[in-house]
Amino acid sequence: MQIRKGCKYKYVPVPLDIFIPCIGAKKGFLFEGDIVKVIAPPGMPKAKTINCNHVYIDVEINGKWEFAGLIHINSLEKI
Repeated sequence: MQIRKGCKYKYVPVPLDIFIPCIGAKKGFLFEGDIVKVIAPPGMPKAKTINCNHVYIDVEINGKWEFAGLIHINSLEKI
C-alpha cells in the first residue's frame, strides 16, 4: 500500500505496535480503529524510510490533531 504524508488512514496495530506502543497509545488516546494523519516532521526521516511513520490523531474531544507518535506502516489501512 502507498503511504503518503498528509493522508488519513485507519489505525489497526500489528504485533510490533502492540508490544511497543507509541506515545499516543501509552497515554491512552490512540486506539484501534482511530483515524490518523501521516506527517513529516522537520529533521526526521521521510515516511517509510524505516518502515515507520509519524502520525497525528484526530482527537474528537477538542477537535484538533494531537501528535500520536511513531507507528509501523503495516498498522495503517485505507479508509
